[in-house]
Amino acid sequence: MQPGQWYFNNDTEYLYVGVNGKASADLYSEFSIKLVGIRCLESCFEIVLDNLNDTNGTVEATERLWSDPASWPTGKVPAEGEDVHIEPGWNMTMDLEETPILGYVEINGLLVFQNHFNHNFRAKIITIRAGELQIGTAEEPYTAQANITLHGAKEDEAKAFDNDIAAINKFMANINKLSIYGKPRTKTLTRLQAPAKKGDSEAWVETGLDLVPGDRLAFAATSFDALASDQAIVASYDNNTGLITLNDTLNHYHWGDADSTVSQYGSDIRGEVLVLTRNVRIIGEDIEAWGGQVITSDTLDVNTATGEISFRNGQTILQNVEIYNASQHDTPRAALRFESAIGAHSSVVNCSVHNGLGWSASIYKSANINLEGNIFWVAKPVGLRVDTGTNITIKNNFVGHVTERETDG
Repeated sequence: MQPGQWYFNNDTEYLYVGVNGKASADLYSEFSIKLVGIRCLESCFEIVLDNLNDTNGTVEATERLWSDPASWPTGKVPAEGEDVHIEPGWNMTMDLEETPILGYVEINGLLVFQNHFNHNFRAKIITIRAGELQIGTAEEPYTAQANITLHGAKEDEAKAFDNDIAAINKFMANINKLSIYGKPRTKTLTRLQAPAKKGDSEAWVETGLDLVPGDRLAFAATSFDALASDQAIVASYDNNTGLITLNDTLNHYHWGDADSTVSQYGSDIRGEVLVLTRNVRIIGEDIEAWGGQVITSDTLDVNTATGEISFRNGQTILQNVEIYNASQHDTPRAALRFESAIGAHSSVVNCSVHNGLGWSASIYKSANINLEGNIFWVAKPVGLRVDTGTNITIKNNFVGHVTERETDG
């Protein structure tokens, strides 16, 4: 590399600049190099975190309904493409079955999904800044169907919410509190009770499961080919016999038996059947293999009017949540990301992150995170990455069908 030449590594996102003294007439003179960072080129918008009248989590006693024009300062319910601000102190309830596709949504108050009703919250970017997004609680998990759908294409306007985080677009960023409690499944991993052959449209699993038509299943490989797996949709399930009827035929053979093989081999080698469906889903609209991201991070929030600095610590609690069709092709922007998140404790339990367009999950320069009982299924080329972490608990997670990286062109 010659002096002044530079190289950017797309994998690591490191910039290399060639510097030496070969062109200098005086080898003992001191020189300086000035690097000017440009956050993004062409279409770019920075989310400025300042001038917020923070209520420190205190919200009004009176509930606002999203569908009520009186809940909004404009006297109108947010329309297609509009930016939305859930202001500090607001106690907003999502009561629409489906929102229009909103632009940038910033949450500084409390936004709660009305339980027992179906909702589809659609937006291009969501930032949970000084507020909270809540779907269900630990005591009363969400029972209906809730979707958060992230829209947008690769070339859409880029937005930045932190100097150190490359989010680009089509993301839900949490720098305060995100808590989602979906309805628990009886089991998220079961074993084949008999072999399921190539061409079969039936499979035998355990009885007493809560499988229903429309549930998505993954059949893990049981051969020497780690990618000899299958996915199928449940057409019917007999709770008494354990017989599943599938909507399509299997492409591979999967071994199963009524009895565990632990006593023979020290482990159970029967084929795993993974339940991927949850009743609360975070979905990335698939445009040009460009899915969504769920990012948790810490950052500084500066009130430029008063000089007051607030430390925002992102805390994400996900239980029984499905993240589908997320991550962004040929980038390290995983479907589920913890990046520079150290100030709070986060937990992801019994969730499924599946059929991603890039990495499934990434923990980078973060701390105090618990991953337990999750399924990370179909990723390119990283299923689960932990780099520079402290107090990270990873227990009983299943990572499968991770394929090689695919590059553009």
